[in-house]
Amino acid sequence: MFTFLHKMCHKEWTPFSPSTRTLLPPSHLPSSIPFEPKTAVILTLRGADPSLNACIEGLLNQKYRDFTIFFVVDSPTDPALTVVKKLLKASELPQNPGRKYKIIIANEHRETCSLKCNSLVHVISALDGDFSVIALLDADTQPSPNWLHQLVEPLSDPHFSATSGLRWYIPERDNFGSLIRMLWNIAAVNQMVFSQIPWGGSLAIRRDVFQKTDLLTCWSHSLSDDVPLFSVIRALNSHTLVTPSLLMVNHETCGLPAFYPWVKRQLLMAKLYHPMWICIVIQAFLLTLPILLALFLSIIGLYLRDFSLILWNFSAFCLYIFGVLGAFLIMDHNVRAYLRTQGKSIPHQTFRRLIKTLISIPLTQFVYTLAIFCIFRQKKLKWRGISYTFTAPYSVRLEKYLPYSAQTTPSAHHNTDSI
Repeated sequence: MFTFLHKMCHKEWTPFSPSTRTLLPPSHLPSSIPFEPKTAVILTLRGADPSLNACIEGLLNQKYRDFTIFFVVDSPTDPALTVVKKLLKASELPQNPGRKYKIIIANEHRETCSLKCNSLVHVISALDGDFSVIALLDADTQPSPNWLHQLVEPLSDPHFSATSGLRWYIPERDNFGSLIRMLWNIAAVNQMVFSQIPWGGSLAIRRDVFQKTDLLTCWSHSLSDDVPLFSVIRALNSHTLVTPSLLMVNHETCGLPAFYPWVKRQLLMAKLYHPMWICIVIQAFLLTLPILLALFLSIIGLYLRDFSLILWNFSAFCLYIFGVLGAFLIMDHNVRAYLRTQGKSIPHQTFRRLIKTLISIPLTQFVYTLAIFCIFRQKKLKWRGISYTFTAPYSVRLEKYLPYSAQTTPSAHHNTDSI
């Protein structure tokens, strides 16, 4: 996996053959004519995320021939609307005829799906027929000027019906919550690439997918917009390309109390909507087993007063942890080097952060495993101030709608479940 990411991050994208999974030359594409079909970019908003300004500015500076940005909120009083209008007013958007925008209030709130899915259904159902691609973006991303082109271009290969980027965390602060989320995401990236799990934070879908499938109906009864896409695409005998070279860096800080409900929600979506969920469970078990085994044998050694057994277990534990750290450093170094070639300012690792990362490795695996066990009986989810109950993957109920401006402590809300 580390080699795969390294290769993908250091060469231009070329499509995969679904049968052989080998790199094919991009000879089927005219080199002088970029593949840039008319695209709708949908940014669903609920509250003004800390990185919203950077996200919108990145969208407005896309080097793409013809696209329309749809800013969608579920209430006219949402504070994100003020940020959007301010930035649009200050931009030079009207000077580019191929780059347009619309602000949409999704004021019909279905009780059978999440608010994000509701907003997507609201917009896509009313789209003009000349849009060939639908692109989705999250507000906590910072798209580069070539983001949309890089995301859409793989769809020139008819083998793919959707393409997805990947998130990558390089937090500004080295608190344990941020480091644990960073480490957990590395394991998630492995799963997403090899299991073709798309990420709605940077996702492009062919328009004909909506015409050939019941994806909109699926979203109308779903909590997740991205994970169910895997089964829908597979039913078309097509593929989703998860592209490691299209990384979206997140620098936000996350506290440990905020990370735990966040990671539970990520895992819950996989449990409900991905057929390879059992692989995630097995991965978590295999990652945690060496630590649990070393702890168990150390307790046996203490009971038997066998200090050689304790020493051997401690040595094995250290070897395992340093091995994981070494693997992380290889991947992290390659990713940082790649991001710097893209013109991004990425700080170097510090000794203090490395020590805290080393400590965070066993903590990450315990929190990860605990979260997996806790979601097996979960039937309720709170997300962006809205509570949902569910009895099956597509049996969802929104308990009570509240506009984001009605939250009594919006600043605290950002620290819990908006990341």
